[in-house]
Amino acid sequence: MKKLTSILLLSLSLFGCLFHIAELPDIVSANVYDDIESKAKELEQNDTLSTIYSVDNYVERTTIYQFNYQPVPFFRFWRTRVGDCTDKANLKRKMLHYLNISTRSVYGIVHNGEGWGKHDWYEFNINGTYQDIESEMFYGLKKLGSGRW
Repeated sequence: MKKLTSILLLSLSLFGCLFHIAELPDIVSANVYDDIESKAKELEQNDTLSTIYSVDNYVERTTIYQFNYQPVPFFRFWRTRVGDCTDKANLKRKMLHYLNISTRSVYGIVHNGEGWGKHDWYEFNINGTYQDIESEMFYGLKKLGSGRW
């Protein structure tokens, strides 16, 4: 695997290709996924909803929101714990994926009490229905419609 990574990165640099490192997450940073899976399993609770709350609380407590309109590479967010709403939603989804909880990404418009803005979040599936807990739990956000997924 190291040889393949070296050849791929050398090829990219020789041809002057500018690829965002996030496009190669499995090659560049496979151990990050092991760390995330391990942490997710530590956070698992006795029931699905408690597990979702546990993961959400962990990500919110251990990360810093930085409004920047552009997500950072996944492995960098895990290491620095600084990112935007997309980064946080993606981390929560990845952790819940390791716990076999179905989720989907949602992009939409929200009102935070001061004005409207773009926002990314995730929804989880319980009993065939997608739901979210973010708006009630963290921000008091009011969503315009159901967003796109």
